Amino acid sequence: MSGLVTIEIAEMIVPGAGREEGTLIAGAARAELSRLYLADAKIGLAWREEIGALTLRLDPRLSCGALGEVIARAIRDRATGPERAR
Repeated sequence: MSGLVTIEIAEMIVPGAGREEGTLIAGAARAELSRLYLADAKIGLAWREEIGALTLRLDPRLSCGALGEVIARAIRDRATGPERAR
């Protein structure tokens, strides 16, 4: 498996981020999610199809790229971690 994978994020709200910053954050998150998914697929680590809502405390001092990566890692951790009650 190579290339980008399809991962749907219904809504992402980053308080204080404008349209341009939001686009950069989302792009970084998308790239990191694809990288993480492909790396996990290589070692046989499956992701759940749905993770539900995820709320994070983000450091506003991080760059847009770093914020996207933090968001992606949190999504990956939820998708591969123990199932949570909803």
